[in-house]
Amino acid sequence: MAYATVEDLEEYLGKDAPDKAERLLERATELINYYTLDRAGRIITALVPQEYDEWEKNVDYLEGDVVEYEEDHYICVLNHKATPNTEPPNVLYWAEFEPEEVEKEILAFEGPARLAVCAQVEYWLSTGDEFGFLGRLASYSIGSQSISVGQAAEEGLTELAPRARQALTRFGLFYRGVSSR
Repeated sequence: MAYATVEDLEEYLGKDAPDKAERLLERATELINYYTLDRAGRIITALVPQEYDEWEKNVDYLEGDVVEYEEDHYICVLNHKATPNTEPPNVLYWAEFEPEEVEKEILAFEGPARLAVCAQVEYWLSTGDEFGFLGRLASYSIGSQSISVGQAAEEGLTELAPRARQALTRFGLFYRGVSSR
């Protein structure tokens, strides 16, 4: 499922989307997932409202599963098999949350992912390079015409649109876990 719709793309572009927009949105979502190590996808999936089952023993719970326990709601933060030692509110396995806050949380992460996907499709449409070939070349020739763009960039780092990278970085989805001052 793409993080943006054709309508989102049209609003972003300020014009009608091309016929292949749905396919481009899917491909852009795949690329965003690749560059964020699937963090955008996992966060959005984990926060989608769902039915709240009662917590049960001997059930395998996965990250993002939501349960109701003694009239409170909990989201699983660590995969585990439920035992009396892992019941909510054990903070090693569960985080408490208010269901009405879930929609706000979804919007906080969907916005940057949607923006990055639309920016990526815009980039592909403006460069005509939806397959990322041109960014990997140092130079190329067509007939007697030759174009040099300097040194070829490292593998894979040129296919992400600058605006997509900005959206992901600004909202912490591009962060790899280590920083120094």
